[in-house]
Formats: sequence, structure tokens, C-alpha cells
Amino acid sequence: MDNLANCNELYSLSLPPAERLYQKNQNRFNLLDDHVRSGVNFFSTAQEIVREWQSMGEEIMEFEKS
Repeated sequence: MDNLANCNELYSLSLPPAERLYQKNQNRFNLLDDHVRSGVNFFSTAQEIVREWQSMGEEIMEFEKS
């Protein structure tokens, strides 16, 4: 995978045809913004889940103590 064209083809073939057509017709900067935004949303959701698990663990420990 030392050729950019081969990498591009492998990636594009991993997507459904409708998604490939959609991305081909989009501005690259808009696609990058969408990618960054979804990464931030994923990180935010993951952090929220971790906080919930921590609070559940604390509640369980308090329950077990009583």
C-alpha cells in the first residue's frame, strides 16, 4: 500500500456505491469538517458513558456498604 491511488481505491471500494457518489460530489473541506465533528461527538459520548459507569460504581459501593 505504498501507492496513493491503490489506497484510495481500496477505501472507496469499502463504501457502498451511494456513499461513494455522495462523497465524490461533496467539497473535501465539508467532508473533513463532518469527520472532525463526528469524532468530537464520539469522544463526548464516550466520556459521558464513562462518567455514568463511574457513578454507577459509586452507587453500588455505597449500597454494598449499607
